[in-house]
Formats: sequence, structure tokens, C-alpha cells
Amino acid sequence: SVSEDEQWFSSMVRALLAKPGLELHLITGLDERSCHRYAAGSVKPPAYFLRALLRSDQGKQFLESLMAGSEPEWWREFKRAERIAVQIDLINLT
Repeated sequence: SVSEDEQWFSSMVRALLAKPGLELHLITGLDERSCHRYAAGSVKPPAYFLRALLRSDQGKQFLESLMAGSEPEWWREFKRAERIAVQIDLINLT
């Protein structure tokens, strides 16, 4: 629904983080008050904020969550390449 789509970001961060506002601030280094607003869903995060999240050490978990339930070809290829890389790493460990 539209209302669920409007709250996608706050729903995502509440599912991923114990203290979403504070943790978003610590992850991105951006204004803590703004991070609390984004986490609460009272303000939509701007693109530069999403960019900071995806470029962080925790970026993979945010990308995975953003793409959950979506299956475009590029994403399937990306996930396949990731699985192949894991197998290669396992072979190289032996």
C-alpha cells in the first residue's frame, strides 16, 4: 500500500537496528536529530543520506533489506556472483 511504501525506510531501520536514530547517526556521521526523524518516519531521508548508508561498513545489510522481495535481472546476477565468490573463497581455504 501507499502508506506502507511511505514508511519503508523507518520500517527497515527499526527491523535492522536496536536504536535506529542513534545508530544511523553513528553509521553515517550525519546530524543525530535528523537521523532520529528519519528512523521515526516523520521525515523522508534524502538521497545523500542513503548514499552514506550504502557506503558504510554496514551498507550490505541495508542494500539487502532495500532489495528484499525485488528480483530484477541485475540483482539476481549480483547475488549469483556473490554466491560464486563465496564458493571460490571456500576452495582457496582448503
